[in-house]
Amino acid sequence: MISGILLAGGASSRMGRPKGLLTHRGIPFLRVVASVLLAGGVEELVAVLNPEVRGLPEALPADLRARWVPAPPASAGQVASLQTGLHALSPASEAALVALVDQPAIRPETVAALIRSFRETGAPILLPVHQGRRGHPVCFGRILYPELLGTREEGGARA
Repeated sequence: MISGILLAGGASSRMGRPKGLLTHRGIPFLRVVASVLLAGGVEELVAVLNPEVRGLPEALPADLRARWVPAPPASAGQVASLQTGLHALSPASEAALVALVDQPAIRPETVAALIRSFRETGAPILLPVHQGRRGHPVCFGRILYPELLGTREEGGARA
């Protein structure tokens, strides 16, 4: 099973309002990114949401494969939200595509290509590259889950 983790647990303090509720073509970012992950082939989707933001859970698509879990306090950092998502995955999860709520331009084709590459190669980390720049989502094989769960916030999620 290929899983998706959608990180939307931040405080959005720089934006002044929740990123997940910003819109892309009239649709909340949270719904856009979740729908792209599902359309691209993830078999379960865990959205890690800031429980203090009203309207986020309702912005998820009505799909049995999608559910949400409360994010740790925003001050705990993005790594803590990733770890929350990893803990919520099915035991059958072989890999997790990790997406950020503020990336509504990702495409189902990119998600499908990452899944296909993981199935073909079993590579522990895969990420899309466009015009020489690394992008999202990032695919982590199950073999890396223990290391990710043991990571501390010091270097942030990019580390």
